[in-house]
Amino acid sequence: MERNYYKESGASKTGYNFYPSTQSAVNITQKYYNQDVSPLSKPVEIIQDTLYWLPSSTPPKGEGDDYYFSTDDCNELQYDPFNKDFGPLSLSMTHRFCCELTKMLHERRDRDGKIYHLTSLQGQKMANSACLMSLFMVIILQRTPEEAWNTFSEYHSQFTPFRDASSGDCSYKMTILDCLRGVEKAIELGWYDFKNFDVQEYEYYSKLDNGDLNWIIPGKICALMGPYETNYDSDGLKCHTPEDYSKVFESLGVERIIRLNEKCYDKSRFEQFGFKHNDLFFVDGSTPSIEIVDAFIELVDNTKGAVAVHCKAGLGRTGTLIGCYAMKRYEISAAAFIGWIRIARPGCVLGPQQHFLISIEDEMKYGNKVVTRYRRFEDYGRSGDSPYRKEIGMSPSERVTSLYGEENQGKYLLTAKKMRGSSKYK
Repeated sequence: MERNYYKESGASKTGYNFYPSTQSAVNITQKYYNQDVSPLSKPVEIIQDTLYWLPSSTPPKGEGDDYYFSTDDCNELQYDPFNKDFGPLSLSMTHRFCCELTKMLHERRDRDGKIYHLTSLQGQKMANSACLMSLFMVIILQRTPEEAWNTFSEYHSQFTPFRDASSGDCSYKMTILDCLRGVEKAIELGWYDFKNFDVQEYEYYSKLDNGDLNWIIPGKICALMGPYETNYDSDGLKCHTPEDYSKVFESLGVERIIRLNEKCYDKSRFEQFGFKHNDLFFVDGSTPSIEIVDAFIELVDNTKGAVAVHCKAGLGRTGTLIGCYAMKRYEISAAAFIGWIRIARPGCVLGPQQHFLISIEDEMKYGNKVVTRYRRFEDYGRSGDSPYRKEIGMSPSERVTSLYGEENQGKYLLTAKKMRGSSKYK
């Protein structure tokens, strides 16, 4: 008997009842298990009598038409860390997982067996696995983030919270629920459309060789690593110059480039092609002044086309200012934005910048001013103002970093970019 996986109690759960293209396929079905079920594991029901999520150190033995798969060791669904970060998986990986699981359900719609998504009992793997399944529930089954998150309530305490890509300790704990709310808002705003998402384009531009570029607000703001003076860096790896990016920007409808790091190329190399170019420098790893935030928002608002934003690695300062604009113009919460951008562009927003976005949310969304104290950067060797705000939960070291930055943060993030996933990035 054929099943309708997208209905429960007679209520339709989704309009995405289709067969995905094989272009988005990913091999998540390569593992078969034949061991006994761990007595400590309790399966989580995703679709009644059909789809389950199961953490187990001893995967179950298949009976009849029951089918088991795992993403823990799937080469195509592995997060490449910068430092101690471990997830969540990128937008293309999430998309491919949803496509493959939808395809699997379609192919097995007339069978009686159940499908089990297995994961280990290790907290980080459990978190990535549950996040993928929860995102499937939001994207495909059209569950609310809260419904998807509460489905895993029995295992909440066992999920390791997501952390940032910085080299030090991280006091900001990002949750699976933050990711779900971020993606739900992205779907609502049209930033992500499952049926029309171009996964090949996303993966192409994500590669270092092709510019290391991602849309954060599609059609309006993209983030990228800083352009180089020449086509090769000191390690002999290929880099993009302003001339190279100009060709890409023209095809993407970019009109303005905003540089947040020190001047490392002549902006006239962009301006000669008709692009507008602005500098809004603040120290690597630090948080921006309210003047910089206001100037950034004004520049983006006054740009008819898209805006390309970069710092050195295109992660910390870049993600922070885009977050301010997203809260101001799209009323997304800070936590949800961090959840979204970590999926759209892994590694974005680091250290005190996470708390900064939380603290400035009311000011961005509702105009509620936050008391600000200014301090000069003369000791760092540069001048400029930056607010020392009410950063909830920020550690003492992060408070210092918020003012004075983290020396060479962009450099070590770029080094990590070159090293992580070498087969994908070189």
